[in-house]
Amino acid sequence: MKLEGWLRSGCQTSDRMDDAALRAEARAVVPVATLRERHAAVPHDGDDEHDGLVRQLLAWFKFEFFRWVNQPPCDACGGATRSVGSAPPTADDLAGGAHRVELYACTRCGSHVRFPRYNSARRLLVTRRGRCGEWANAFTLLCRALGVCARYVHDVTDHVWTEVWSARR
Repeated sequence: MKLEGWLRSGCQTSDRMDDAALRAEARAVVPVATLRERHAAVPHDGDDEHDGLVRQLLAWFKFEFFRWVNQPPCDACGGATRSVGSAPPTADDLAGGAHRVELYACTRCGSHVRFPRYNSARRLLVTRRGRCGEWANAFTLLCRALGVCARYVHDVTDHVWTEVWSARR
C-alpha cells in the first residue's frame, strides 16, 4: 500500500503541472527574452535554440531564481540555525502542499524557524527555495511552461530530479 501511495503522489505532482493557469503563472516569472539573448551571446557547443534555452533556463533557475536551502537562516537575525525536529503544519502550509515542516533554532538569538517542505509548484514560484524535491518540482514546471518536454523523476531512494528531452543529445 505504501508503494501505491508513493506512485500516486508522484503522478499527481506531475499531473498538476499540466494545469494551463499554473503554466501561465510559471511563464510570467521566466525572463524568456533575456534567456534567449544570453544564449545568442555565448558559444553554442552544438546546442540548437531549444537546448540553448534549456541551458539558459537552468543557469537562471540555479543562480538567480531558486535558492537551495540545507538549513534556513534565522528570520529574525540572519544567523545560522540547527535542526530541532519538526512542527505540525498550519492551514497555510497544507494549502501549499507541505505535510512536513522542519523546525530549526537560531544559534545566535535562539529564535525558531519553520521550514515547510512545499509540494505545490504554485507555492514554490513564490517561496523560491528548498532542496531537491522543491527544486525539481519548480524546475520541471518552468520547463513545461516553456513547452520543453520534461519529466519529474522520483526514485525509490527519495531523490527527485528533472529530465529534459533533447533531440540533439
